[in-house]
Amino acid sequence: MFDALVGNGCESDDTLRAGARRNAFLSHAAGQLLQVDNPKDVIADICRAAMTDLDCQFFFNFLFDEHTHGLRLNAFAGLPEEEARKFETLDYNIALRGCAIRDCECQNSCPARALRESLASAYGLTGYCCFPLTSYGRIIGTLSFGSQTRQSFDDSEIMLMETLSHFVSIAVARSHMEQALRECARRKDEFIATLAHELRNPLAAIHHGFHAMARIGDEAMPVLQPIIERQLSHMVRLVDDLLDMGRIATGKIEVKMEVIDLTGVVNRSIEACEFALTSRNHTLALSLPSESLHVRGDPVRLVQAIANLIDNAAKYTSSNGEIDVAATWAGREAVVRVRDNGVGIPAERLESIFMMFEQIEGYSGGLGIGLNLSRRIIEMHGGTLQARSEGLGRGSEFSLRLPLWAP
Repeated sequence: MFDALVGNGCESDDTLRAGARRNAFLSHAAGQLLQVDNPKDVIADICRAAMTDLDCQFFFNFLFDEHTHGLRLNAFAGLPEEEARKFETLDYNIALRGCAIRDCECQNSCPARALRESLASAYGLTGYCCFPLTSYGRIIGTLSFGSQTRQSFDDSEIMLMETLSHFVSIAVARSHMEQALRECARRKDEFIATLAHELRNPLAAIHHGFHAMARIGDEAMPVLQPIIERQLSHMVRLVDDLLDMGRIATGKIEVKMEVIDLTGVVNRSIEACEFALTSRNHTLALSLPSESLHVRGDPVRLVQAIANLIDNAAKYTSSNGEIDVAATWAGREAVVRVRDNGVGIPAERLESIFMMFEQIEGYSGGLGIGLNLSRRIIEMHGGTLQARSEGLGRGSEFSLRLPLWAP
């Protein structure tokens, strides 16, 4: 009896020491993760340190990749580089279905079942735990540990891995938010500089025009008046777009819905872009159906949205370019396509170009709000706006879809 009591006391002391050691490790890990700008740089070192205490020989950390919308291997240990790279990317939807803790015995519990099975057959993996990394209810990655020497992990070890996963989640999410804030500040600075440039040019032309009229007199009016009117129209459009973005952001924009013929809207949109097209000597090809395309919408707003697409095509296409505008229907939708043979769009930018102040590198015209405004207007009409391109130098196509009106 005495020996048993002594044994239990020693076991209790060992447990307390192990708990204190793990608490110290987690405290140190949290400090490391929160002190660095990029937590990806220290995840590997922290997980290798945890492997010793957990009697693990493997760990894998996958993080969500915004470009591929999948999971990409960030850090690992326990197998050669070339072997690990076989699992460099995982499908987000399939990989994270029922992402589990504790074990991977359930059919849908392991976010990298092929990885686990490969480790089991090639490296003798016997125990495995995988944890989701989450931020505001969204899975942003996974962290898993594997062992060749044990079948399972006890509750304290599970808690260590789970707590470490929470710390990694917080650090990665914080890094993403800080990066987003820096990007937002950069875009704001670029926007202010671009806005100043875009307003300065027409103001300078108007200023010089009035000075010329003062020197020359009424004889200069036939030449200078069209120039001043164009520059004023350009300024008015810039200010209108800015005001509309503000109205949409605050939910104050007005959309006056009525049944309209979309072909007429397309014609008026082209008229609004006449100067942008002729000043660059673009060739415009227009294709409209013989019958009407009736939709419910605000004709003023839809002209604004489509004109932005045509104006965008004119800006991003070199002089003497070709721009095609076509309207048709597909099923129960009216479709308007604006195609050009201009600079094109990289595949990874087909969505980001619809963000505020986003522009293709190497182009300095405009504020970078036209496409964002067009998409928002179309979505307010229950439609969609998508971009397609075969890459830089291959031109681009914007497809606008609206529900057809049925009486």
